[in-house]
Amino acid sequence: MGILILRSMKYGFYVLSVLLFLNSCQKSNENKNKFSSEIDETLILKVTKDNFINGKTFCQLYVNTNEKLSHENGVWIDVPKNYDNQTSSTDKMQIYAYTRKPFDPKLPSFVFVDGGPGQNTHQFEDILSDGYNQINFDQRGVGCSTPNTWDEYSDQKIYSSKNTIYDMEEIRKHFGIEKWSVYGLSYGTIPATMYSSFFKANTKVLVLEGVVGSVENLSRFNYFSDKWNLIIKSFNEKQKNSFDQLILNDRDKKFEIIMQQFMIAGYRDAGFKSLKENLLDKLFPLEGGFNEEAFKELKRKYTLSRTRFEKPQQPGAVDDNILSIFYCKELKAFEKDKFTLDYDSEKGFIERPTTLKKYWRDECYKHDIKEENQDSYEEAKYPVLVPIYYLQGSHDAATVATGALNHWKMVPKKSVFFMFSIKGGHNPGLSKINSANDEIKLAHRNLYIKALNGEKIDSEFVKNLNSIITKNEKNENLKKVTWELFLKRPKDFSSIEGELEGIKRIQY
Repeated sequence: MGILILRSMKYGFYVLSVLLFLNSCQKSNENKNKFSSEIDETLILKVTKDNFINGKTFCQLYVNTNEKLSHENGVWIDVPKNYDNQTSSTDKMQIYAYTRKPFDPKLPSFVFVDGGPGQNTHQFEDILSDGYNQINFDQRGVGCSTPNTWDEYSDQKIYSSKNTIYDMEEIRKHFGIEKWSVYGLSYGTIPATMYSSFFKANTKVLVLEGVVGSVENLSRFNYFSDKWNLIIKSFNEKQKNSFDQLILNDRDKKFEIIMQQFMIAGYRDAGFKSLKENLLDKLFPLEGGFNEEAFKELKRKYTLSRTRFEKPQQPGAVDDNILSIFYCKELKAFEKDKFTLDYDSEKGFIERPTTLKKYWRDECYKHDIKEENQDSYEEAKYPVLVPIYYLQGSHDAATVATGALNHWKMVPKKSVFFMFSIKGGHNPGLSKINSANDEIKLAHRNLYIKALNGEKIDSEFVKNLNSIITKNEKNENLKKVTWELFLKRPKDFSSIEGELEGIKRIQY
C-alpha cells in the first residue's frame, strides 16, 4: 500500500507546537481540577478583531465572579511596551499579576512563569497551598494582560521573551520582594532561564519543568512517529487492518479526532501505553472492525471541550496569535515547514523532508514577521549562577528530554539537581502534586518546597518519594512513573530506550 500524506497534519502544527508545548498543570485521571473540563486538553483558539476582548473585560468575565472561576488578589502594573524604546506615557501598557491568598511580605515568594507561549494562568490552582507567596501573572497579550485595543494587541513588536523578563522584574519591584525563586513551566522555562541569567542578584533558585532546549527539535514529527509505530506494532493483525482502513478511507474525518489523542498522549505520564489500553483497544477491538459507539463518546468530549466559554479568550486557553508570534520570532517557525508526516501501511508513520509546506511562512507573514526577523532562543547565551532544579519527563514529547540535557550542558554554572521522571510526561511533578492520593500529593509538595528553598535533594529523599508512589498509586501504568536523581550529567540515557515510550537514543 502506498504513502498517504495525512490531510489532518495542519492540525499537527497545533499539537506539536502547542498542545505539546504545554503549559497547563497536568491533572490526575482520578482527581479532576475544579476548573477542568470533561476532556483533559488545553485549547488553542484564534482571536479575531470581531471577537477580541481586552484585559479588563477578561478579568470582569472570569476573575472573582463565581465559585467555579479563579479567585485572585490582582493588580495591574504599568510597564513599557518596549523596554528598548521608551519615549512617552503612551508607550506604556499594563501587566496583570496576582496572588490567590493575600500577599504576605514575611513569607518567601516565587514567581510562576507559564507556558504556551500564549497561555493565561487562570485555570490552574497554586502549586503550594500555604507557606509561600506564589506570584502569578498573565504574560503580555493574554488574559488580563491583553492590551486595550485590537491594534495594540496585534502589534507583534511588543512581544518577546526579553520584554517578558523585564515585566517580571517590574512585578518583583511592585511587590517589594528582594529575592524570589523562579519557576518556569514548558515555554515558561525560556523567560525563567533568561530572567535568572539577567537578574541573578534577585534570583534565589531556578526551578524548571518540561525544559525547552534545542528549539530546532520543537514541533518535529520524528519523536511521535517512532512511538506511534511501536503502538501500531502492538496491534494484532485485525486491529492493524482496521486502523489502516480508517486512515486510508477517512471520509468522515474521524482520524483527525483520533490523531489529537495520539498527540495528547505525548505529554501525559505513561501516555502512550495508556492510549493503547484505554482508547485504541476500544476503538479498534481485538476481533477487528471499528467501534462507532466508543468514537461517538470520544467525539462528544472533543466537542464539549470546545464550547466551555463563549469567547476564545478564556481561562487556561492558548491564544493562537500570540503563540504564532513567538514561534515566528524566537522558536524557528520557518524550520517547521521543512518536514511533513506520512503514513504507510508497511512502515507506519514517517517524517519526511518537504519543499511543499508553506504553512508557517504564511502564518508568520500574517503577523508581518519575515525569516530575517527571527531572533531564535539559544540557551547557551544565558548562563545561570544560582542552583537549578530540573523536573523532566523521560517521555515528554513536547519538550523532549534531550533538550533538557542540552540545557544542562549549556546553562548551569552552579549546582544542579536533575529529577528525571521515568515514563513521565510533560509536567511530571505537577501531575503528582495533583494526585488523588494525599500521600503522593504531600510527598511531591515537599519536593517543590525543597527545590524552591534551594535545599539539597539526595538519594534517600528520592527513594522515599518512589516508595510512596509505588505503594499508593492504584493505576498500574502510573505506578511505574518514578524518579531518578542525577547530580552529574550522564552521557547516555539509552537504557530507557527499549520500552514502549522510551526517549530518543542520543549520545552526548
